[in-house]
Amino acid sequence: MQPILLIDFGSTFTKLVAVDLKRPAVLAAAQSETTVQTDIRDGYLRALQKIEQQIGTTDFEEHLACSSARGGFKLIVIGLTESLTTEAAKRAVLGAGARILKVYAPLITDQDLQEMAEINPDAILLAGGTDGGNQSYILQNAKKLMKLRQNAAIVVAGNQRAYVEIERILKDSSHEYYLTENVMPKAGVLVTEPVRQVLRDIFMKKIVEAKGFEAVSLYIGRIVLPTPTAVLKAASLLAYGTKREAGLGELAVVDVGGATTDVHSVSRQQAVNEPDIFLTGLAEPVLKRTVEGDLGMRYSAYSLYQAVGESQIVHYFTGCAPEICEGCLFREAHPEFIPQSEEERRLDDAIASSAIQKAVERHSGFLKKVATPTRYVYEQTGKDLRYLKAIVGTGGALIHSGYPKRVLHAATDRANSRQLLPEDPALFLDQDYVLQMMGLLSERYPDVALGLMKRHLRAL
Repeated sequence: MQPILLIDFGSTFTKLVAVDLKRPAVLAAAQSETTVQTDIRDGYLRALQKIEQQIGTTDFEEHLACSSARGGFKLIVIGLTESLTTEAAKRAVLGAGARILKVYAPLITDQDLQEMAEINPDAILLAGGTDGGNQSYILQNAKKLMKLRQNAAIVVAGNQRAYVEIERILKDSSHEYYLTENVMPKAGVLVTEPVRQVLRDIFMKKIVEAKGFEAVSLYIGRIVLPTPTAVLKAASLLAYGTKREAGLGELAVVDVGGATTDVHSVSRQQAVNEPDIFLTGLAEPVLKRTVEGDLGMRYSAYSLYQAVGESQIVHYFTGCAPEICEGCLFREAHPEFIPQSEEERRLDDAIASSAIQKAVERHSGFLKKVATPTRYVYEQTGKDLRYLKAIVGTGGALIHSGYPKRVLHAATDRANSRQLLPEDPALFLDQDYVLQMMGLLSERYPDVALGLMKRHLRAL
């Protein structure tokens, strides 16, 4: 049996991994810069040449590919309230390859339309109202969107009682539109998969618009998944395992990148049933992904500095701290920067630790003490991560660090005792960049994917 080729068309690099299903084993891995601005084939063929140099063939049984080559498609969200409908919509899209650039609620204005035109989104998610609830806001927003000249796809996931009128409004416009299930049909109840699937389909259409994708598809077939979905699938498989092999248990994956820090968790909202803790707010999904656009190692290094504060970075710096602010500004201005001195490497570690701590804190839930006539109880908002069995770190900042365990351990640091952060997880490093590839492989061969993940993750 010939090996299979796994491909990730990333926004910066195109990565290839050749896998032998029979042994099973990773035979070769290679990467080249993604050439999305010229022809996507160029970067792919350069990486493929490196694979051939390692294993002597480019003849593969099959190809499986994921992509975020356009950096995730640009999305605007419109909802009824920031705290409920809009938050529900935001949670629904984060596993679909979307980047939320702006959120509006409850009514959009002419000034908002002008701002949307400048953003030039790929899609607009129009939500608002539970089924049978308020219709006026979503109808007014639908009418207002007809003034938008940019040809963004409009995805409607709000009060379904208004859909007949909404379709009457949209059908005469130039906008491509989709009507799907309400993202929040009842107060506090989330239905995310239908809208997520529609957004994935739009994402796939946008991906093939990149130069050369149509031609490269002759070699590899269609793109199977957006890369964020592949990572979530890998995390889920690693947590829960297969019928043949057990997983690691509930876990989180933390990906520290140049522009963002992403957290994927696979866990129940309330890990332990505690009689004095009551859930409040929106229900949390078992598979949850958050993307922190202000926490990055390079492109958003200064916004990270502003978000966490200098004292936080100094806290994680070992030794006499250098000029922290200047270091963050320099990294943002020179995203290609590679640290050369020990001090520069320590500052990178401190920035990465700060990004991890803040990203996991934002991803997790918290407790609020509330007085009742008879006793104090706690209201839990968000997800309880205290009992996670494992945290897996990935991304260049961790992989190239000399002290990845110390850096990743920041995920357990709490500034507030009421924050529901991981308490004593095992720590692992995705040292060979296999996670998203194994999520891709799990679409067809879950047992092989799980075994290879376990083999390639390094315990810290």
